[in-house]
Amino acid sequence: MRAVAFIFGILVAGTAAAETYTCQMRSARGTGWIMPQYSFVVDKSAMTAQVNDPMIQQFIGKPVAGTLDVRSNGNMIINWELPSVPSSLGNRRVVYEAFINPGNGKSWVEASIPSSSYFVMPRGNGVCTPG
Repeated sequence: MRAVAFIFGILVAGTAAAETYTCQMRSARGTGWIMPQYSFVVDKSAMTAQVNDPMIQQFIGKPVAGTLDVRSNGNMIINWELPSVPSSLGNRRVVYEAFINPGNGKSWVEASIPSSSYFVMPRGNGVCTPG
């Protein structure tokens, strides 16, 4: 995963306003939809984010764009989507949401699989560090 973070850092090095967060997650439900590590590069001035994790690297090959919502208390919500992820149920569109509290590093990631019979939304909790 260090290689993924390094490559990701090179891709966004030219973005002066960007902040990078590396997050370690523990899947609360062990379904495989939540990865153990995420990298987020957020640009608060543009309200955008770039997201990377092992699943994105495997199926897309490069970071994906996400949207950023910065709350009045500084907490961040990042949303992104993977349009076609192979699974035992066939290819699935997966919509993700992440929460990062920059003040204490607490975070979570939640996956939603629209149009499926998957009623339990996979979720993971963890810690994010800047830099």
